[in-house]
Amino acid sequence: MVQTVPYEKRGIMAKLNYTDCITAMAKRQKFEGNTLSGVIPADGVYQVYSYRTLFYEEQNGVVTFHNIAKYSVTSSKHQNYIKKAFNLQ
Repeated sequence: MVQTVPYEKRGIMAKLNYTDCITAMAKRQKFEGNTLSGVIPADGVYQVYSYRTLFYEEQNGVVTFHNIAKYSVTSSKHQNYIKKAFNLQ
């Protein structure tokens, strides 16, 4: 069972910095950064969004790396964080 990253204040999850986001992704944990987030919409499914765009999805061990096109500098950094967290090239 995947658990939420333990960065909660008064029942509301605090926004993580990018280093902590990478750690949460590597552990397949639910998290929220300023513009990067990881969600678990169903059992066996893990998704990472940059802003509100799906960039990464893992379903029962099958990985799909969405939106590999070039975007803004921030979104390109998000793509690299995802690659680092999941050891993708």
